Amino acid sequence: MKYKNIAAAALILFMAGCVKDSFNLNKLKKTEYNPTVAAPLVFTSLTLDQILKQNESDLINVDGDGFISLIYRSSLFSSTAEDLIIISDQSYSQTVSPGLGPAPLPNGNTLNYPETQTLTFAAAPNQLDSIMLKGGSLDITSNSGFDATLDIIMTIPGATIGGIPFSQTINIAANSSDNSSFSLSNYKFDLTNGGTNTNEFQVVFDLTLTGNGGTINTTDQLDIDLTISNLQFSKLFGVVDISNIAPQEDTVAITLFNSASGIGDFTIFNPEVRLYTENSFGTTIEASFNRMEGINTISGVTYDLSVSGALPTPWTISGPSYSQMGQTIDDSLIINGSDIVDMINDQPKFFVYDIGASTPSAASQIFVLDTSSIKFDAEIELPMHGTIKNFTMIDTVGLDLGMDAVVDLTLTTRIRNGFPLEFDITFYSLEWDDVNKVYNLTDSAYTGSNILVAESGAIDGNGRVTTQVETQTDIVMNETQTRNFANASRMIIKAVASTSNNGTTNVKFYNDYELEFKIGAIAEVLTEF
Repeated sequence: MKYKNIAAAALILFMAGCVKDSFNLNKLKKTEYNPTVAAPLVFTSLTLDQILKQNESDLINVDGDGFISLIYRSSLFSSTAEDLIIISDQSYSQTVSPGLGPAPLPNGNTLNYPETQTLTFAAAPNQLDSIMLKGGSLDITSNSGFDATLDIIMTIPGATIGGIPFSQTINIAANSSDNSSFSLSNYKFDLTNGGTNTNEFQVVFDLTLTGNGGTINTTDQLDIDLTISNLQFSKLFGVVDISNIAPQEDTVAITLFNSASGIGDFTIFNPEVRLYTENSFGTTIEASFNRMEGINTISGVTYDLSVSGALPTPWTISGPSYSQMGQTIDDSLIINGSDIVDMINDQPKFFVYDIGASTPSAASQIFVLDTSSIKFDAEIELPMHGTIKNFTMIDTVGLDLGMDAVVDLTLTTRIRNGFPLEFDITFYSLEWDDVNKVYNLTDSAYTGSNILVAESGAIDGNGRVTTQVETQTDIVMNETQTRNFANASRMIIKAVASTSNNGTTNVKFYNDYELEFKIGAIAEVLTEF
């Protein structure tokens, strides 16, 4: 039993921690003069504050007044720009054909021919204004059909470092080829083609032919293959599509309800679902809720918030402005109200999220850094404030009564209850079947409607316990019950919890609530004289 079930199982937590291995009457000192032996078995107390210290978890929040809330957190997903935006390799096959001649080019004479070509940067559906590169290479394969030495000055006016354009010279012998490679690291690419478009840039080829006595023909040309590969960006500017932030599904376990073996009436006041985002993309992001459900796997009840009207459609998430480039903007969405109350009171064991995100529209101008990311976290807060009726909890503990000695058995219990819950408690014996390797239920410690009732602590008008209430009960077992419990190796403890007035009283749970529990045994044993 975990402390997350404090709202309905404080007694079970106590007994699971204290009763195990306690029922061993063989340890009692026998006497030849008194066949009846009385001894305490358990005497201890438990506070919620002690539970918190023994079970450290970020799921429990205690405010300044000691009021308890259960908080369930999950990191839904996180996506980075480098994961979402891949700049594909760029390949171009260009031909420069001056159309000169036919005419001989005397040895040592030169002929110059410039040509500018506009190339498309393949980035669709993105419409990029510019890109800052932190890595990449430009590979050039040149094949000259000129019967002359060829010098090529290739310039990309829009690719600059410190305002200086990319420019490289390639020397090719007559009627030969060349392979060259250049780094593009730290270059800024202006892809507006002089401010007229997007995803375009110019390449200038400045050809100088130096004659060797051969002839220049009109069909002579230069064939150039350009490959821009392994591009890594540090910044992107323009219309950048991040709609490939795929819908992400995650599940948060609501462990408060995990140990419930019987579905009772359970209400929690003012629960909240909170979503938190961290966004460093240079744009607002629109989140869509494809699914947001509370699911009870035992009852089969599913409550879908995405169709209840409780969620915004879409949820607009803030992002940094241009002046905030490199910063992360936090945003949140708090979901409360009757829809959340209805969902939580269906006792979901799981809360399922399915969230997608994208830029607001295809025309949005944004910036993206390589470090830009979007992160979604979820949090469910359940204040321990509400009502409980017939919420059933079950635990199993070890049992050893000494089967050869015990004739009659009476268990005496005294409970000082400082919790705002009334517990109806029953005990059942389990005997090990060594043949079938299973535990079989053999008996109950009670007959008919006779059960152990632990009265609720006294509660004031604010739903807080002001005074502990003591309950004393003797459980007298008949011969059959004694025999069955004597043969048992385990015991089931079943508690049905309700707030007072038949589960209608509104109560609150504080960390100073205390349960004092005593168990004693009066046993008649066989003795030899």
